[in-house]
Amino acid sequence: TGYDECITLDEYAAANQGHAGPLCTATPTPSPPTPLPTTPSPPTPEPTPVPPTPPTPAPPTPTPNAVPHLMLIMTDDQGWYNAPWHGNPEHQRHPADQGINTLIAEEGVKLDRMYAFAWCGPTRSSIMSGRFPTHVSEENAVGIDDPRGGVDLRMKLLPEKLKEAGYYTFIVGKWHLGARADVQLPINRGVDHFFGMLTGMGDHYSYASNAASGYTDLWENDGPAYGKGGEYSCDLYTAEAVRVITAHDASVPMFGFVSHQCPHSPYTAKEKYMNMEIDDTGRRIFQAMSTCVHESTVNITDALKAKG
Repeated sequence: TGYDECITLDEYAAANQGHAGPLCTATPTPSPPTPLPTTPSPPTPEPTPVPPTPPTPAPPTPTPNAVPHLMLIMTDDQGWYNAPWHGNPEHQRHPADQGINTLIAEEGVKLDRMYAFAWCGPTRSSIMSGRFPTHVSEENAVGIDDPRGGVDLRMKLLPEKLKEAGYYTFIVGKWHLGARADVQLPINRGVDHFFGMLTGMGDHYSYASNAASGYTDLWENDGPAYGKGGEYSCDLYTAEAVRVITAHDASVPMFGFVSHQCPHSPYTAKEKYMNMEIDDTGRRIFQAMSTCVHESTVNITDALKAKG
């Protein structure tokens, strides 16, 4: 068994010439290969569907509100250190001072170094004309009939330029840019609505002008604002600014200039703003006048936010 072919002894001897050797040649029958164990392959996972690429959004359609509303609030003769954001400890206690500190810290930008003219009239002439005071007027003319002050009628003011760009414009507070003739009135220089004083200074309650022989200097557009005085100037101007903002059509771009007389002389203030820990009476009054303006700024900002 297990051999493929056998021969006789004689055949073997003849083939091998006497040498010993096997009698048979054998070829082993190969055994069938033992199959290797196989591990079942895991099922092929379903391919993850690829979400369709979203279409590229179209650019937003410009709307009238894409043009920003602009609000400029100016204080009068306030010193650099008479502000809570510059670390003055006398301007840290009242909630209004804390409120404007929070407003600037969370939503604003502090401009720590800038230079303005020493007096109120040339400063206003500069910011409203876009020119240095030396090119407009360095005269701090406070009288309503003083020809030296104001801005040359050949120069366009900021409200005039903004009206050309489609803005509604209003100014509340102190004008001090010339009022010797009707043509110099705010409503004739690009202002849609004006409420305030035309001269350089006046009583903060009665609005009797020191520069107009004691006459009441409180105007609305082209005439006296009869029956609208009696409040402290800072509060009166703030209330008017908030009223205009609230009534305005927000789809029309708006420029507002709230031009306070505070803390300019005469030095009078409301007791609720006073820091009674300040010993010096004059400094305490000046601090209170500045604090009123800080509260005004927060209130006007809140009105703008409420309007959207």
